[in-house]
Amino acid sequence: MWVFYLGVTALTISALFAISVVSPNLRKGKASSESHDNFIFFGHLRHWNPADLEMALRERDPLPVLARQLVVMSDIAWNKHERVKKSFAFAVFGALLVALAGIFGV
Repeated sequence: MWVFYLGVTALTISALFAISVVSPNLRKGKASSESHDNFIFFGHLRHWNPADLEMALRERDPLPVLARQLVVMSDIAWNKHERVKKSFAFAVFGALLVALAGIFGV
């Protein structure tokens, strides 16, 4: 039975990794305090009023803000990609163990 339970545990870990991939990373606690210097991420933009945003886009160089946001988003995407890979690995491992337990009646 331990093979079956190990397989179920691996499938559960797989599901948790998958859930962590699709759950949004909104940084709600920091978005408001960071919004004054950021006007790319929608979490920051929601704190702007349209007239101030228009003025910032006209008068400020957007490249530093864009570069920072691209790096942050790339890091988030990379971490989520790694969790997808782990989810698949645990899913295959867990499914094999559950199948073995079923086939051999372990």
